[in-house]
Amino acid sequence: MRILVVVVTYKSSHVIQQTLNAVFRQLRPQDSLVVVNNGDTVIPDYDQNMLSFSFIKHDSGKNLGFCGGNNLGLRLGNWSDFDAVLLLNPDLILPDHWLNTAVEYLTNHASDDLGILSGPLISYNFSHHQPLPRIDSLGIGRQGLRWQDLQQGQTFDGDINTLTFPHQPEAICGALMLLPRAAIAAVIENGQLFDERFSSYKEDIDLCLRLRNADKKLILEKSLLAYHGRGWSNDRRAVPYHLRLQSARNEILLHWKNRKRYLFISILKWCYVRLLEKK
Repeated sequence: MRILVVVVTYKSSHVIQQTLNAVFRQLRPQDSLVVVNNGDTVIPDYDQNMLSFSFIKHDSGKNLGFCGGNNLGLRLGNWSDFDAVLLLNPDLILPDHWLNTAVEYLTNHASDDLGILSGPLISYNFSHHQPLPRIDSLGIGRQGLRWQDLQQGQTFDGDINTLTFPHQPEAICGALMLLPRAAIAAVIENGQLFDERFSSYKEDIDLCLRLRNADKKLILEKSLLAYHGRGWSNDRRAVPYHLRLQSARNEILLHWKNRKRYLFISILKWCYVRLLEKK
């Protein structure tokens, strides 16, 4: 089974090396890695002759956004030549043997209806090179008026067996997504897996809803736990206004495309951010 790994970076010089090191240890000769640099991340140079796998580093010269960067990475890596594509954030640490475990799962659970395979995400401190004792995401669900990462911020005692979460959540965090080739083929349009109108924020939920509409399953497997040094702050006051506004705008697009019954609520939320949160 051949795996294409795509990493899109933006302002990630302080974390990208740790992410790539964890990936390098796991890639096999038949695999390939594409890193799309959205304009300002310092990525170390690697001697291709010293690597056992294919490595493509592309400097876009500008910020293409998470969606545009990943779509470009898929094209650069010729995704249709691979059995599955692993999409990774540049602040995502894969534990040793993660890829082998994922490939084994795909092999043992071969099915045409698998859309995304992922695992629980635990918070990570890049400065100290170690996990934090709290949950980052156990899938994404709509709770009240918000889409949010399930159990985010709750204490994690280090025992994976204590984690309880939906095996098939409504959506999966875009920081870690493994998609079989058939799933990509089912939803990709005009070369876009991610709808580039989103640029960043809510694009992962949109992809998940589109896959579910195509009768694909979203699987969160406990044995695929990984570590995420999330950039978005839980404290809204710490998030720049333009990002909050973009997220609210994207929620309108998300619901217009997929869940029109929530459209009015998302418009009200955008108005709140636009008019009352602006400083």
